[in-house]
Amino acid sequence: AVILFGGFDDDGHHTNDTWKFDCATREWTELSPTTAPLARYGHVMVYDEAINKLVMTSGNTEFQGYQQDTWTFDVATSNWTDLTPTGNPDRLKWPSMTYDSVNQKCILFGGQIGDYAIDRTWIYDAQLSTWLRRYPDDAPSDRINTGLAFDPVNNITILFGGATVEIETIDDTWTYSYESNVWT
Repeated sequence: AVILFGGFDDDGHHTNDTWKFDCATREWTELSPTTAPLARYGHVMVYDEAINKLVMTSGNTEFQGYQQDTWTFDVATSNWTDLTPTGNPDRLKWPSMTYDSVNQKCILFGGQIGDYAIDRTWIYDAQLSTWLRRYPDDAPSDRINTGLAFDPVNNITILFGGATVEIETIDDTWTYSYESNVWT
């Protein structure tokens, strides 16, 4: 299944809808969880296999601005849970996130705070409910909307591209090692 949350409706308003796509029937179904995150866009969500749930964070809400909350979504029960992890990342939108299946961590990079893009690296450990900012010696430049994926064979996170907040595209490629905390 594919799960979608939030975004904009046809009138440009933020939504907090949760939708499920059934890959076998190729049909979308709107879910009705009892609670849900604030309506938003510019957030990120990945599947964390260590806890068997989706992890969602960040984004911009219509009236309360950038968010730094962390939620999980249980596909089996269609329920959202608002977490209170330690060390929340910055309030931001347009970061990128992937799941490191070898080290069982969510890797979050970049995003936008106010009028500025950032180059920060954050790690989320869902089993400990802890966010930790990492300080590698070198990192990709400040950016939003990168492509971020984990390569389990080589145990690295791969970052491609993105954009500046002025929407100038960036086309470089970086790799990140969680174990050595190094971007190259």
